[in-house]
Amino acid sequence: MANSRKYIFKDSKKIDLDQLVEHYKYGWWSQNRKKADVKRMLENSDVSISLWDKKKLIGFARVLTDYVYRATVWDVIIHPDYQRQGLGKLIMDKVINHPKLKRVSYFWLITSDKQRFYKKLGWKMEENWSMYWDSKANSKNCPCVD
Repeated sequence: MANSRKYIFKDSKKIDLDQLVEHYKYGWWSQNRKKADVKRMLENSDVSISLWDKKKLIGFARVLTDYVYRATVWDVIIHPDYQRQGLGKLIMDKVINHPKLKRVSYFWLITSDKQRFYKKLGWKMEENWSMYWDSKANSKNCPCVD
């Protein structure tokens, strides 16, 4: 288990964008994010939690929510050099117990490769619950898009 006193958690959207864009390279699904898009993403996120080892970004997660019924957790990434120290559990604990999210009744997240990790934290696996719209893939073939 990580010694959380040695690291600093920040609850702020004010994050060094260069470090965050670099941090996204550690996620197979987020490697090609651009700085301008990451800036806009942060501005429109409701909660952003970052984890720092002095001035080095080592963990990140963000949430979109209505603050009552639903919250979706996105972009949970721990720097590879800091994995397997309990930091993912700590950052998820900061998210779930965030003061702004106390009234939220249902948290949601999407993962295709970290199910075991989240199950250990008490998350439940529900198949066939979700659907998604891929605007890039469907924009030319859907009659509902002009």
